[in-house]
Amino acid sequence: MRRIPHLLLIGGLLLSVLSSSPVFAEKTGTSITIEQQNLAGSIGKWTLLTPHDQFIETENKRVLYNVPQGIFTLFVTPPKGASTSIRVRRNEEVLATVDVPQVTFSAQTGDQIHVSVSYIFTRVGVVGVQSDPAGLQFELRGPDNSRILGVTPESYLRLPEGQYTVHYQTLEGCTSPPLQSLLLEKDGRITFSVTLTCKNAEQQRKMMSEQERGDGTFVTVPVEGRTVTFTDVPQSTWFAPFVFRSAKHGVISGYKDEDGVPTGTFGPNNLVTRGELAKIAHKIAGAMPMNGIPPKNTSARGEWFASYVTSAEEQGWTIFLDHRMDTHAPALRGEVIVTLLQILDIPLHWPKGDIFSDVHPFTPFAGAIETAAQEGMVDSTQPFFRSSEPINRAEMAKLITITMDKMQ
Repeated sequence: MRRIPHLLLIGGLLLSVLSSSPVFAEKTGTSITIEQQNLAGSIGKWTLLTPHDQFIETENKRVLYNVPQGIFTLFVTPPKGASTSIRVRRNEEVLATVDVPQVTFSAQTGDQIHVSVSYIFTRVGVVGVQSDPAGLQFELRGPDNSRILGVTPESYLRLPEGQYTVHYQTLEGCTSPPLQSLLLEKDGRITFSVTLTCKNAEQQRKMMSEQERGDGTFVTVPVEGRTVTFTDVPQSTWFAPFVFRSAKHGVISGYKDEDGVPTGTFGPNNLVTRGELAKIAHKIAGAMPMNGIPPKNTSARGEWFASYVTSAEEQGWTIFLDHRMDTHAPALRGEVIVTLLQILDIPLHWPKGDIFSDVHPFTPFAGAIETAAQEGMVDSTQPFFRSSEPINRAEMAKLITITMDKMQ
């Protein structure tokens, strides 16, 4: 392996020079895009060795244009405690996929090379952030200067071990909440919590309570800074509490008009598509979509959910490995269950065909369906599961809530 010389010590200066050079700045010819993906918020650094023995070093996403032909080598320094996976694409072709922090590839005239670097943490735990009243904005900082913004209550699964610090927003007229810091150990759980006592805190509690109760007739929920009443979700329906929680956490919300303004409808009887399922699963898991890479599934290309399908393909989510699947078609109940179990990382049991009358050992996703029943995610007292039937948004809201609870 080629040894990286001490020239890297002046990588910042060299990067500045190369970035401003017409050779790499002009948007023509061969291009190389390098980006990093990490669900936990922290990323590493990368160094690209060019055919002319030049080094480019940074941690940000870069697009290099008009690069020379020849052999390139990428070296990655991952965040502490993370393993590295690198995938290299030339146009639509996958050139290499490696699980080591180094890869070598060639580029020819006119090639569009895309390098995606992702990280998986093996020493992880759960971080919860709560407040009384709920609805406070916060900033969570962790190892390797990772930064996550959220609204209480929130819980994050599989964050890397290390020191975490949370800073809550200050309500006007309230004492500023103190900065809190806790150490997360492998397979552990830490919970940040704060209680505010002041006039505005009482008003906040009242507002959150009113949102949960709605107007007494329909569900009312905060969505992207707005208070929205779903006129098609009466408080008396069985799915009302599930819709409230799903929308409150931003996993699945109501419909909007062409200007992005909520219409006040949720559409509980509308069917969930496979493309929508890809986004829902990412929202529950706190995963980021993969922008800049077209999905292998041509039915998803150019669609609003394309980046979510690409990410699902890259992560090996079962139903998205079928690149001929119609992502506009309704998601089937069995497909939804196997996808949710994958983001929960729950091992599947061998199917026996003794729980539901219509689920046999050779039924598609039978292992996932019976595992979900044993995990309490679906009602095993019902005689039928209806694996090949579509799922509507009301049913999806219930499964979202159950899945979020399992991630706590």
